[in-house]
Amino acid sequence: MLVALVGSIMRYKIVFDLPIFEQKNLLDAHSHFAFYGWITSALYLLILIDIKTKIPDLKTFKYFIVCILNLIGAYGMLIAFTYNDYYWLSILFSTVSLVCGWIYWILLYLDVRKKSIKPAFWYLGGLFFAFISSAGVFYIGYLTGTKQITIQTLHASIFYYLHFQYNGFYVFSCIGLLLSMLQRRGIFISPKQNRIIFYSFFISCLLCYGLSLLWMDLPFWYYVGIVLGTLIQSTAVFFLFRFLRRNWREIKSKFTSLQIFVFLFVGIAFGIKILLQQISIFPSIAQFAFDFRPVAIAFLHLILLMGISSFLMERILFSSYFQTSFSLINSFKFLLFFIFLNQLFLGVSGFSSLFHYSIPFEKEILLIVGILILLTITFLLFKLNVKKKYCI
Repeated sequence: MLVALVGSIMRYKIVFDLPIFEQKNLLDAHSHFAFYGWITSALYLLILIDIKTKIPDLKTFKYFIVCILNLIGAYGMLIAFTYNDYYWLSILFSTVSLVCGWIYWILLYLDVRKKSIKPAFWYLGGLFFAFISSAGVFYIGYLTGTKQITIQTLHASIFYYLHFQYNGFYVFSCIGLLLSMLQRRGIFISPKQNRIIFYSFFISCLLCYGLSLLWMDLPFWYYVGIVLGTLIQSTAVFFLFRFLRRNWREIKSKFTSLQIFVFLFVGIAFGIKILLQQISIFPSIAQFAFDFRPVAIAFLHLILLMGISSFLMERILFSSYFQTSFSLINSFKFLLFFIFLNQLFLGVSGFSSLFHYSIPFEKEILLIVGILILLTITFLLFKLNVKKKYCI
């Protein structure tokens, strides 16, 4: 709800005057809180609950402390970035949340290293990418402190962080949650398939960072590595989708129609993401995406809102911890519709920028859609009724 609120304020400032806030400060507050206050926090808890079901005697209090510290860092960033963007306090809170990711990764590894838990493979892989993504943030701090920062190094560092967060940590964690959810309903992936898909995604994630750098003058050998990464990524997606297609009839019989719709909704977003990454292998297209900000904004929302956030909302609302009511289900349907509208207008806006054309009342439409998403999420939040408390 807070992520949507800050996003709506940003869109309001584009249409109307609101001098009390700086747009760049809001942008950094919005993105950092979306990453750590919403997505990372949700993943930490969902992963913990899943591992707890597989290791009943797991000591979870240490994870609870890490989750609380991450939230302190996230809310601190929300306030500090809104107040004054990058300065000592916002950097301090961001460091707290980054270090929490390292600690969570170590704790999880120590607890599952001697256990045969397939999803844990994905969780540890995702947390590894969260760990290495922090190098991008610290490198920006180093360059800023030594006054060596340039536009190229700044963008390369930001893209490094973003790539390993959403293509690494988020995607790997969500695939782990998906496989675990199917496993609980008797739909198993073979160890061989699991290894092929995991290592293909892992290698491609390392190589495909270069897709974010095609606007730079890269050596030929590095470009070959990027092309290889996209081919390996295609292999991973093929095997994952083939596994889901072969079990689709059984999946449809064990989930509600709304859940099936969400899986398709998220799957389409993931498929478009992969397709866009494949075609961005051409430097001219990558340069276009880099030059036109609306394209980058549409791409990030496709992954983080239509893909990751929709999946996490489904996992939370249909967990055993909340009561599902008629109003809750219908509100979630409206939320998915507004998310689709948001993505549609962002996509059209990004595409039309290629021809230097803007949609009539584009900014006002995006503001209205943002407010509708905010109101729907607010209604969902206050309609949640706890059915079973999770005991740490």
